[in-house]
Amino acid sequence: MGPARSSENHLWHLLADRLGGAWRDAQSAALAAGGEDPRSSSAAAIELFRAACALFDAHMTDEQRRIVRHALAAESG
Repeated sequence: MGPARSSENHLWHLLADRLGGAWRDAQSAALAAGGEDPRSSSAAAIELFRAACALFDAHMTDEQRRIVRHALAAESG
């Protein structure tokens, strides 16, 4: 397994390849690849996290869902 597969970064690349345009644009904004300010970049990262969690919800345990809800609630609070 190569270095790209040794972390969750591989997942993000797979999602960008599979989901295409809108996901790739949000991912680019989250990484501030277009010079986004920290607030915009952070908001994009949170939206990517929210979208990824929605995609994988059926595969999460109840405990993982509680953690996701807690993380997203903390972001908005």
